[in-house]
Amino acid sequence: MMQYTGYAIYVVCVVLLLFVVLIFYWLVSTKTTPKNNSADTSFVSKAKNQLQKLLWDTKDFYQQQNKVFWYSYLLFALHWLIGSLEFYLILKFLAVDVRVIHGLILDMSVILFKSAGAFIPGQLGVEEISNKLLLSTIGISGGSIWLSVSLLRRGRQVFWTAIGAIFYLCIKRKTIHVTI
Repeated sequence: MMQYTGYAIYVVCVVLLLFVVLIFYWLVSTKTTPKNNSADTSFVSKAKNQLQKLLWDTKDFYQQQNKVFWYSYLLFALHWLIGSLEFYLILKFLAVDVRVIHGLILDMSVILFKSAGAFIPGQLGVEEISNKLLLSTIGISGGSIWLSVSLLRRGRQVFWTAIGAIFYLCIKRKTIHVTI
């Protein structure tokens, strides 16, 4: 079973890469916005209309502010790569034999699970169970490993949240002194 997991991961990566290429082709090639005449009020129809609106807004943004679009895309890609590298390094420091692609796949999969559990406040437990499921998918089943990974990743989130709160208080304090 595990011998086929690696192939499946590579196939998924290739399919997603082709999907991104198709989206970029669509951004460059399509010129006119379609008219939305659907009066259907069902959930599926509303969701479809919202998705179409999002895609056409993205296209408009690409056409009107091309440079800003590419900067934002670059920063978004860097965010994903650094998050994946974080997963990889945590596992390496825990003496687990993994490859960089495992870190990438784990981080992307955890993001998908967290998105599905976005309705849970703070996604408490969603990231942890995602870590456990996905680590076991690549053959890492030790309880101490997934718990350590979960604690380190949550610790990073708490650390940066605390730094943001401190900066917020400093900025708020300065604006209070200015307004008095």
